[in-house]
Amino acid sequence: MINVSPLDYVPLWALFFITMTIVLAAAEGGYRLGQRLAPSKPEKEASIGSVVGATVGLLAFMLAFTFGLATSRFDNRRALFQEEVNAIGTAYLRADLLPEAQGSKIRQLLRDYVEVRLEIRNSAEQITDAVQRSEKLHVELWNQAMVAASATPESPLTALFVTALNEVIDLHSNRVTAGVRARIPGTIWFALYLVSILSMASMGYHAGLSGSSRSIATLGMVLSFVIIMMLIADLDRPMEGVLRVNHQSMVELHQAIQ
Repeated sequence: MINVSPLDYVPLWALFFITMTIVLAAAEGGYRLGQRLAPSKPEKEASIGSVVGATVGLLAFMLAFTFGLATSRFDNRRALFQEEVNAIGTAYLRADLLPEAQGSKIRQLLRDYVEVRLEIRNSAEQITDAVQRSEKLHVELWNQAMVAASATPESPLTALFVTALNEVIDLHSNRVTAGVRARIPGTIWFALYLVSILSMASMGYHAGLSGSSRSIATLGMVLSFVIIMMLIADLDRPMEGVLRVNHQSMVELHQAIQ
């Protein structure tokens, strides 16, 4: 049910140091290779410089593309979360329009539903369990709605509640898809790391071939690229990291309906 990539098993702080080490090793390897081949002058520095510029530009383009993809999905998760909070609140209020027997049961089920949404943590097992519990509550809510509809088949008030409940169920499905299934594909991550390694190795090779010493500017460039990659990874992990959807509105709804 949960779309888990190999990178998800590595914490973000560890991923930062691993990525930094890999990219710096690629730059250092390219630099030493350039120094070794410098006496024979196998290639012109100008032609290598243009290739390095094109490779680094390609890396920048891939980072911008992937960052935009991760940002759009983060914004989508945030919008869907707020829509779900509003839909649950609307369904809770419209439960007052139903007969008291069904209305009280539905309100209690919606309270339980909000608590389940707030209990979701960052492990795949806990997320899977919360999704399954939510879907069971959907069945119970729908059964109560059908009992109310059978009791008052011509009532427009019951139809209003059923519409609100349908929206709650649909938004749950959309949130699960956007939150735990719609992730950046592993192929894009592989290409991003591969292009990063090749770009830094080419840059180091050019520096070694030209005979220049190691520059602190290279470290700054490497650190900049790695930071952007970590931001992308953070945005791609809904339940981990610094950039998360604020759940305050769900907390406020939980307090309001208790």
